[in-house]
Amino acid sequence: MTPGPRTRTLIRLGNAARARRMEAEHGAVTRAAAELGFPAEHAEYTGEEESFALWALPRAGLVAYVYPPEHAWQAQPLMADAHRVGAYGLDVLLPRSDRAVAAGGRFVTFWERPRGRRVEGDASAAAYAAAALHLLPPLRPSAAGDHDPFEGMLDGLEQAPLRPGDADWIRRRAVRLADLWCGLAWPSPPTTILAGHQPATCYRHLGTRQLVLTRPLVRGQREWDVAAARWRSDLVQGYQGGYREFVAAYAQFCPAPSAGADPADWEGYPVLREVLALGDTMREVRRTDLGGRHQREVLHRLACLRGEAGPAPWRWSAG
Repeated sequence: MTPGPRTRTLIRLGNAARARRMEAEHGAVTRAAAELGFPAEHAEYTGEEESFALWALPRAGLVAYVYPPEHAWQAQPLMADAHRVGAYGLDVLLPRSDRAVAAGGRFVTFWERPRGRRVEGDASAAAYAAAALHLLPPLRPSAAGDHDPFEGMLDGLEQAPLRPGDADWIRRRAVRLADLWCGLAWPSPPTTILAGHQPATCYRHLGTRQLVLTRPLVRGQREWDVAAARWRSDLVQGYQGGYREFVAAYAQFCPAPSAGADPADWEGYPVLREVLALGDTMREVRRTDLGGRHQREVLHRLACLRGEAGPAPWRWSAG
C-alpha cells in the first residue's frame, strides 16, 4: 500500500533521513489501521507535533498520531485526558479508538478528524480553552506528574551538529534557569495546565472552536500557559499572536488573582519566557537530523539567545 501523492512527493524530494522516517511511519500507520479495521489507502503525512507525527486517513475520516518509542508513554494519558476534558463539556477532539497499537517499532493512535480548519493565532479561542482547563478540578498527584519543563529538555543535545561550545552553553543556561525556576514564588495554586510552548491548538468550524490536545495534561501553574501565549510577542519580530486579545478573553473566563491583571505580569514571568525560548530551541535541535534547514534554524536561534543577533525582538526564523 502506497502513501498519498503529496507524501510520495515529499519522500522523493526530501533528504534521506526524512524519507526513511516517513516511510517507516507510513508502514506503522497502515499496519495499525489494518489491525483495527480502518481503511488506510493513500494516507498522507500532514505535519508533526513535539512528540508525534500526524497522518491523515482520508477514506476513514481519521487522523493518526505516530509516536516514536521514546514518546510512546504519552499515547494513553493523552487519550484519557481528551475523554476527561470532554466529560466536562469542553468541545475537544476525541480518539476513535482507545488503543495505542504497536506497529513497525512505533505506536499509533487514531483520532476523529478535527472539524473545520486549524486557526493559527486565534487568541480568543486559545484563551477560552486554557481558561476552561484551568478551571477544571486539579488532577490528583497520582494521576499526573507535576509540571517540570526541564524534564527531557536536553534530549538529543549530544548528537546535534552544533558549533563548538554551543552544547556547553545550552547546558549552563538550562542549569541557571532550573535554579531560578526552583526559586519562583507562584501567585496561583496548582491546577490542570497544557504545559506547552504555544497557545492551545484550536480548529474553527461554523462559529465553533474545537480544542485539540497534543500532549498529556499536567498539574502546574496557569501562569505557564499564559506565558506560552505571550513570549513570542516579546521576543519575535512581527509575531502577530494577538496576546492582548488573549488576555482580555482569558480574563472573561478565568479572572486573575487581582481583578484585571495580566496573569503573566508578575516578577517570575521573565524566567518563564527564557525557559520557553530555550525549550523551543531545543525542540529544533532534536530535528537537526532532518536536514540543513533545521540545522540553520538552530544556529540562528542560538545566536539570538547568546546575544549575537542583537537585542530582542529577534527574527526567530533563519529565513
